[in-house]
Amino acid sequence: MLNDKVYFGLVQNLIAFPGWRGETREGLEISKRLLNDPFFEMVEMGWVENPEYRRTLIHSVAACGKEVTYGCGPVIFGEQLDLNSRDSGLRKKTVERIKQLADDALDYNAKVLLIAGGNNVEKDKKGEAMRLLVDSLEQICGFCADIRPDSPLVVSHELFDWDIDKKLLLGPIDDSILIAKRIVKDHPNFSLTLDLSHLPLMRETSENAVKRCMPFMQHVHIGNCVLRDRNHPKHGDKHPCFGIDGSEVGRIQLQEFLEVLDENGYGKKRTPTRRPVVVAEVIPGPDDDIDMVIENIKQAIMP
Repeated sequence: MLNDKVYFGLVQNLIAFPGWRGETREGLEISKRLLNDPFFEMVEMGWVENPEYRRTLIHSVAACGKEVTYGCGPVIFGEQLDLNSRDSGLRKKTVERIKQLADDALDYNAKVLLIAGGNNVEKDKKGEAMRLLVDSLEQICGFCADIRPDSPLVVSHELFDWDIDKKLLLGPIDDSILIAKRIVKDHPNFSLTLDLSHLPLMRETSENAVKRCMPFMQHVHIGNCVLRDRNHPKHGDKHPCFGIDGSEVGRIQLQEFLEVLDENGYGKKRTPTRRPVVVAEVIPGPDDDIDMVIENIKQAIMP
């Protein structure tokens, strides 16, 4: 059973500091409480602008002794960054910002730096965009190896939809594997992240995505999405609670995904964390009870 071979965790910032609420004292207390919850054996941190909260969280993360990964997504999307932009100024700004986040990740002793690539482009511009993305990723991988040479921070590129919501270049599994094969030759601290909530948006099955990406996977997200009802307020890549009406991923689909991961050897993978990690990414809405959101995650994960 995969549950005995991996660490489950949460994307802390999205639970404690959702965008609609921002960074609050209440969110800080939620985050500290979750760090002490024995159900979650790892944590995914992210950028916290409030210096007091940041210092408190760094201390709390160190005290809890859990494995840590670090997500750059909220900053990348919030600041409209783009690793494969034709605008060299924006591309340079993006690389430098992610380097700043890598430094922040080290303060939490994170082992994985989760990133998102740039925007999708027209077919005739795709080759150029892929080359620019590779160049940006190699710069980041090199930096992450240099700042902690004895245990390089692993850069993990998450796969997204390319034509529904986020509309990113990666993307299609064929392209993602091509990029990964090219980069790992010189930068073994590069990997791919699969997110269960993105697979329906990518028109992919768990079986195909996991099997093909497994050689490069060192990090996994789990979550839910709404695909079929375009009028649904959670349509697209909104990461609602598991099993809401009209959504694609409930407890059954999550358990099937975990079984596919187990069958394909994810629990035996050599990863920078002590065990491979499976991280729940759920974004609560303004009307959601945070405790109920956390309970929803636990119920979906439990076998």
